[in-house]
Amino acid sequence: MILSEKHIQSLAPDNISYEKAKPLATTRKWRNLAGNEEVIWGECKSSGAAFYKTLIKPKEELFKCNCPSRKHPCKHSLALFKIYIQNSEAFKVSEDLQDWVSDWLENLPGKGLESTNS
Repeated sequence: MILSEKHIQSLAPDNISYEKAKPLATTRKWRNLAGNEEVIWGECKSSGAAFYKTLIKPKEELFKCNCPSRKHPCKHSLALFKIYIQNSEAFKVSEDLQDWVSDWLENLPGKGLESTNS
């Protein structure tokens, strides 16, 4: 799979989601960007005090975010994917998964992550 801006746009559930992802696709909006060969993750600043936790398995196009959006992938997932293809150096390489990442990975499809293939 060749990761590109056009590919990410094709994953968006609609053009509005894709457009809303653009301003979030900057490292200034995120903390704890990390990943390994299988999965990438990060936490995006919400409009309040909280951060939305977002996880992607790029090779399988699996997405998970704890935001309240009903669209999958959500704008946070699309933004994280955009950062990854534009600036993969921003992600700390880590085999040590944060607890929430490990928990989410235990619930893979059809065990819980949202897939664009379903």
